[in-house]
Amino acid sequence: MKRGKRLLSLLLAVLMLGTILPPVTRAAPIVYFTSINDTICNLNDETMPFWSDGVFYIPHTAIDDGSSNKELGIYCAYNREKKLVTLYRQRKVLVFDTAKGTAYDNDDPNTLLGGKAIVRGDIAFLPLDTVTKFFSLGYSYLKVNHGYLIRIKSKSDGLPDSKFIDAATSFMEDRYKQYEKTHGSSSVGTQNNGENSAGKPVYLTVAVSGSAAAESVLTQISASGGAATFVFDSAALSGSDDLLRHIVISGSTVALRVDASRGAEQTLAVIARANEQLWTASNTKTRLVCLDDAPDAVLAAVRAAGYCPVSFALDYHEELPSASRAADSILSLAGKQETCSVFLGSAEQAEELIASLTPSLRAEGCTLARLNEVVA
Repeated sequence: MKRGKRLLSLLLAVLMLGTILPPVTRAAPIVYFTSINDTICNLNDETMPFWSDGVFYIPHTAIDDGSSNKELGIYCAYNREKKLVTLYRQRKVLVFDTAKGTAYDNDDPNTLLGGKAIVRGDIAFLPLDTVTKFFSLGYSYLKVNHGYLIRIKSKSDGLPDSKFIDAATSFMEDRYKQYEKTHGSSSVGTQNNGENSAGKPVYLTVAVSGSAAAESVLTQISASGGAATFVFDSAALSGSDDLLRHIVISGSTVALRVDASRGAEQTLAVIARANEQLWTASNTKTRLVCLDDAPDAVLAAVRAAGYCPVSFALDYHEELPSASRAADSILSLAGKQETCSVFLGSAEQAEELIASLTPSLRAEGCTLARLNEVVA
């Protein structure tokens, strides 16, 4: 009987202790952000870098995301049937055989390099040290809010790490908030992360005249996990260094607006000077140009010089419709043709529209993307 009383007393004590202890809270997920030079990559489980047996792995999509914009100058071909991942830049070719678990220089396939690729789902993850050493790249492994930042660098004249983190913090916060929303509504590794919307890219573009409205548009676009294009004339470039860095870091891009009515020589000179301003501010240049009043001869000269004149499938610079009407027009166009580029006019007039437009487009399976030379 005494033993039974002691057991009962112990059980009651345990139950009481359970009511006193604070509830267990789920720790926020620690993530690995990735940046290529000065551009923050998207954050999702499918492409999240990871450690394995003391080796750090990055997704092949970080090296080459399939767009025309090759930040590292490296091309990646992933042949899933042959189980080969091939990275090449000029005459240097690095091959990962995912079936054999080997890596080698294509010029000397009999000599194996350290490291192997790991396949998870549809992504091949590559050993960071092997890739960076082979192509003479640099990288930094940095502690940031919510986890770590792996910054892969192909140039020594980009932003210093400390300055880059200061400029990129708000965009990493946006990426993390978006990640948490998706992470909280599904199991790890099961999100589609835009796979179903990949066939409907929408290229939203705004003109910059002041930093405040442009920053607001950029923040809203970045929070949705997308990117956009921001058009600057020479006057808007002056004094916009922080904004330009934010645009580049967030994964969006810059185009230049130029009065082309004064002939090819003057037009090319203005573009060159504007690109120098852009380089000084953000260590990047652009080939995207919006030409006003350009004769055919000037267009031809600009293209011959290596620039890409931009045209838009929808142009709302004179008058913006309501968000619902704009969404209807954009979705209709996206369903009919591959490229759906939309000019929304100034950031000031587009700022309020963006708040309603972007959720509507994403709800219909669209992804917001930046212009590039292929689609412009």
